[in-house]
Amino acid sequence: TQVAEFGRSAGSKSSWAARKAKAAKSGGSGGTGGHAVTVNVPANPIQQHINQAPVTKPTFKNAKSIEEAQAYARSLGVEHPDYAKFTLERANNMNMALSTLPDDSMPYVVTDLQKYTAVTGAPLGKAQKNGYACTVTPYEIDLKRAGIADIPRAVGSGNTIVAVNTRNYKTIDSITESKVKSEELVISRNLGKSYHFNTDGKATDFHECGHIYATKHNIPVGFSADADRWYKETGCMMLKTTSEAWSEAYAAYYTHADDLPSYIRRYFDAGEWKDGSGSKVLTLDEWYKKIIDKSRESGIINIKQTKLTDSNTISNPMDPERYLKMKGHLERNGCPVIAAHGEDERFLIAFGAEAISDEHGIMHLGDVPSASAFFEEIIHNTQMKKYGIANYDPDGIERAAREVAANRKLLKYGKAYGFTSEDFDDISRNLKIWEEQFERKVGVTYDESDFKRDV
Repeated sequence: TQVAEFGRSAGSKSSWAARKAKAAKSGGSGGTGGHAVTVNVPANPIQQHINQAPVTKPTFKNAKSIEEAQAYARSLGVEHPDYAKFTLERANNMNMALSTLPDDSMPYVVTDLQKYTAVTGAPLGKAQKNGYACTVTPYEIDLKRAGIADIPRAVGSGNTIVAVNTRNYKTIDSITESKVKSEELVISRNLGKSYHFNTDGKATDFHECGHIYATKHNIPVGFSADADRWYKETGCMMLKTTSEAWSEAYAAYYTHADDLPSYIRRYFDAGEWKDGSGSKVLTLDEWYKKIIDKSRESGIINIKQTKLTDSNTISNPMDPERYLKMKGHLERNGCPVIAAHGEDERFLIAFGAEAISDEHGIMHLGDVPSASAFFEEIIHNTQMKKYGIANYDPDGIERAAREVAANRKLLKYGKAYGFTSEDFDDISRNLKIWEEQFERKVGVTYDESDFKRDV
């Protein structure tokens, strides 16, 4: 399944991503290896009506198969993702673009452009060969005829479909190369200064999502006049049409927002202008949180949430000597333990999390974490080593099983670990929640099932 990893400012030497990369280079990440994550942080954020702290971008860990990519699209709300003719690169890029949409705006079908006529019953002409993609709300949708799903023809449903040209453009680079040729043609014929505002091929799927958004929520009030100004200032031909200008702006916001003029970006960033225009697009902060929430559902990264003091410090840190002893043991066995500072600390605080663990190690707030948070992450890290990383867990069953096993172990050995009465109350409450979730998902209790994730 497609999940997020957490990257913070590339300029922060203490960032989790940088430490993971360093660990991978030195071979100290428990044998799994680490990798730096590209982070897009505005160097000079555009001033809005409200001052916002710089945001940091979690990046997708791509699906490893078309089946996983389709499962992720369904988890977003796409009823019929048909990626049979997609390369994995194209499928992952489409999923990243789809994740920018509000939950109530997902398309009904995402498929290949070659199936457009079969789905809609309408010919597409030359665009079926040369076009990058199209987004429509057709009169009829026939998924059975297109071989997508055994569903009879429907008319007047009002559902939106997206069809992507994956026959002629199998890679993102092939789209980029095609756009370069278009630019050269426009300039050579003196038709304009340029044709596309977004010249990177990856923006194409985001552009289509701009059209998807507009079919559900319409283009914000006032945008047409600003789009005309944008066209006159840039000479970019695609911006001449309001609907195309909106989709270009939508794609740019989620791929290179710094290049947008402030009078366009204000329709996307939080503030009075956006609210007054009726725009319902996700801000970058909202999109990033959506990605992170999806990663929580996947169970790839376990997050221990706790009550922090008003000064964002740990109210009940564990015994320092015991912590240092266990930290040394973990690190000698290939599990780095890092106290979060700087941007890492702000990241954890933003989500009320005391600690996180993934295949690269454990990071926690405070110079010394609470015993319950530290021991829980040790258990989850051990589960990953024993049972593997849950890369594909669309129903959340694997995560629920691991949480049940972890919380039971915490209760069993809590006294020896030095837990407080508050720790025991929180763990008991969490265990009940996870046991109920597991039984609801599987149909039997954890003890009655074949899932055993004890360590």
